Amino acid sequence: MRPIGPASCAGVGEWSAWLPVAPRGTPRAAREVRARHRRKRVGSQTAP
Repeated sequence: MRPIGPASCAGVGEWSAWLPVAPRGTPRAAREVRARHRRKRVGSQTAP
């Protein structure tokens, strides 16, 4: 299984943050994770 997105440090960070959230699947947790990633990627990737 490959991480979603670029296979770089960002990919590893995504998996580490998603691992505890995946089994639960709570919408609130997913929203928080998305917000976290968005903040991190604003500098490196295209801003929203």
